[in-house]
Amino acid sequence: MKCKNCQAEVPEYFTNCPNCKESMIADSGTTQPTSPKQFTQERSSPGQPSPQQYSSHSVEKADESSGNRKNNNRMAIYGLIGVGGLILISVIIIIVVTSSTRNANGAESNQPIPGNTIENNLSDSPAPNEENRADHADSPLVNNEDSPLVNNEDTTRPHDNAETPEPPSPEPLPLPGEQSILLDKSTYAPGESVQIKVTGVTQEMLDAWGWVGAYHAGDSNDAYGRLGLWEYLTSTGTVTFDFTLPSDTGSFEFRLFNDSGHSDEAFVLSVPFTIGS
Repeated sequence: MKCKNCQAEVPEYFTNCPNCKESMIADSGTTQPTSPKQFTQERSSPGQPSPQQYSSHSVEKADESSGNRKNNNRMAIYGLIGVGGLILISVIIIIVVTSSTRNANGAESNQPIPGNTIENNLSDSPAPNEENRADHADSPLVNNEDSPLVNNEDTTRPHDNAETPEPPSPEPLPLPGEQSILLDKSTYAPGESVQIKVTGVTQEMLDAWGWVGAYHAGDSNDAYGRLGLWEYLTSTGTVTFDFTLPSDTGSFEFRLFNDSGHSDEAFVLSVPFTIGS
């Protein structure tokens, strides 16, 4: 049945057109079917499909379309996975080939070049000859009278002929077991301060309270108190003492003893000096 308004095909059991909502009740007073069942029963033409057949056919079409859509989506996903796998394999192959080529080039660069040695380079260099000298005849350093490096008769530096001062010779050190008394001079003024050095002091002399003192020349060892100038040894090796000489003039001497006594056995040595002008 057609709608009078929009001419659309409408099932006979519809009371209103689904397109334009126009009433489908006939003016001739014919009664419209009230249900699809009634419409099916009242249909006289056996060749027309029933609404149930229309509905099942639509469902089958919808299921078939949904299945096709799912198959298409699945195939698209499989295609993307395949393309991604091919790209990954290609990248791996490129990396491997590049790394192999780089290693091969590095190995070739590390190999020595045959014949490329220092000796060969030196042997291949041309020896200086007259032709080479002629090529460099215009050089400012060759055959130039004004050159400070070539053909200059006076090439010595001022300090080459200067006499180099010899370093002062050190004072001789006493041998082990040898003692000495060192004075800076032999004559002093009355009341002058004097510094003496006693060398070669041993641990035995230090333990035995060895000492050094000033005497008038010719006095016995017992006369150590006449001038009152004496000191005990304070360390091993070299010991330095400072004394102030008396105002008397004449000949004197410093004497060294290896113990606290003043006997001839304890006497070690003496050094003379003079007080006066």
